[in-house]
Amino acid sequence: FRPTEDNNRSSKSPLSRILKKTMNFSRYALAVRLLAGAAAAPLREGESRASHLRAVTVLLKTDDGATPIVASSQEEEYVYCKDGEAYESDFTTSLGDTCASKCAGYCCGGLEACDFFTGTVKKDGSCTGEWACRNAGRDGGSVGIISGSSCGGKYACFGAGRLGGSIGNITNSCNGVRACFGAGKYGGSIGDITNSCNADSACKGLGFGSDVGNIDGCCNTPTECRFIESVG
Repeated sequence: FRPTEDNNRSSKSPLSRILKKTMNFSRYALAVRLLAGAAAAPLREGESRASHLRAVTVLLKTDDGATPIVASSQEEEYVYCKDGEAYESDFTTSLGDTCASKCAGYCCGGLEACDFFTGTVKKDGSCTGEWACRNAGRDGGSVGIISGSSCGGKYACFGAGRLGGSIGNITNSCNGVRACFGAGKYGGSIGDITNSCNADSACKGLGFGSDVGNIDGCCNTPTECRFIESVG
């Protein structure tokens, strides 16, 4: 199948219809938002709308019952954010733009997504959803690289690593409503989160004020690992 040239009909494309048949509503809605963002994003010089849409592919991946979206783009780029503003990779030189705008539809998509976020997000569909990644790493906290279409869903990763907390890299994880919400907050410390916390409220409040090591391939059912101080 091929994406339509008509931006106004992008949500009714063959890709959209297939996704609707194979995904639950919340994941389908997230996929449609990702496609809509790509359809509205600015084009680079010499790029057609059709080639731009073809650069965005949405795949389903099933692990332990979770169905996170993994979106990839020909642009393998990152956006470096500090308090919701885009910076060079040194985090000292401002680009004079917001993270959401710099993502150009490939990340930080949704109402207030990435507002006040401090960290690095890959342009692969990560931090997509209303309030996704908002306040993460804020107020003296830190979050590593968010990639693999992580932190997808309403309030996903909201406030994670805030207020002196720290989280390592988040990869293919934290997908679901309030997944990883406030994880590692209040001085908590969490290692890398990989293929984990892919369900509604999974890992919400994980590691509040406590030290947690790496999380790999677990906590993928609703509310699992919620408000606990250690995993394993």
